[in-house]
Amino acid sequence: MDVAMHYWTREDLSQHNSARNPWFNIYDNGKTDIGFENEKMDRLSLQEKGMLALIRQWLCLHKNLTKTEREELIKLLTNEPAEKLNIKNAENCR
Repeated sequence: MDVAMHYWTREDLSQHNSARNPWFNIYDNGKTDIGFENEKMDRLSLQEKGMLALIRQWLCLHKNLTKTEREELIKLLTNEPAEKLNIKNAENCR
């Protein structure tokens, strides 16, 4: 399984963030790991169903998405080619 560690930028994190260097991995099998420091292996690991529960709840509770953000999510869900989307690593989104 080929996986690269991804890091959030300061702009991605809230003012309440206390993780020193938060990261995440998303595996081919749908599992996701979220860590708090790149050197430590303490992490939150989610099965595909756990990740779907997180996304579903966030979408249900978060009503401040712009029209553009909503359209981008819809395109992702309808398998729009990643090259057409505003994604930093489009080659990783297939």
